[in-house]
Amino acid sequence: MKKSKATAPKPRRRIAIRPRITPGAPPGTLSPVPGSAPAKITVLTAAGNMAGKVREIADISTLPKADAKSKTSYWVRVTGLGDLAPLLALRDYYGLQNMAFEDMLNQGWRSKIEHLDEYLFFVLQSPLLTQEGSRNEHLCIFYSGNLIISFEESPTTLVDSLWQRLAASPVPAHIQHVAAYFVYAALDMVVDRFYPLLDKKDDALAELEESLDADG
Repeated sequence: MKKSKATAPKPRRRIAIRPRITPGAPPGTLSPVPGSAPAKITVLTAAGNMAGKVREIADISTLPKADAKSKTSYWVRVTGLGDLAPLLALRDYYGLQNMAFEDMLNQGWRSKIEHLDEYLFFVLQSPLLTQEGSRNEHLCIFYSGNLIISFEESPTTLVDSLWQRLAASPVPAHIQHVAAYFVYAALDMVVDRFYPLLDKKDDALAELEESLDADG
């Protein structure tokens, strides 16, 4: 009888990449994301319950700051993490914690939420199914009062689609805190994106179970 050749095991495919940790580096060490573009800053303004025009910002000193008394909400979107200089300027302008910035620049951390001084800090891994397979979109959000500041290595489909949705329809009239609603909408979209992935895993498990029953 001819022996069949053993096939090499297939490598595991990870949805999320591993964190980039440099052994011996002190806590809070910042380094740009390799291959990412320099930062581009855009701002979505919502006056009352209606999202307004998106504008690009060249001068950081003109960016809005959190103001609990203002009825206007702002979403400051930063895409591109390949150059530290503008990112550090944003960190200092908004008083963001350096340790959170280290997590923001490291694309492999799991999703989490932390309360940092006046900001809530979110690290989000949003699954995305494509024809090539599964991958994660990494999104970090700082939220305070009427202000959201988000960071992406490259423009994510999650924020693209969410901004389009917010621009097309007003926030429900009963919502009192519009910026908080925007954060909620982002989190809700992340959760929704897990369902197609779970359905795919469920189908794979069902097929495996059927093949085991047939072999038995």
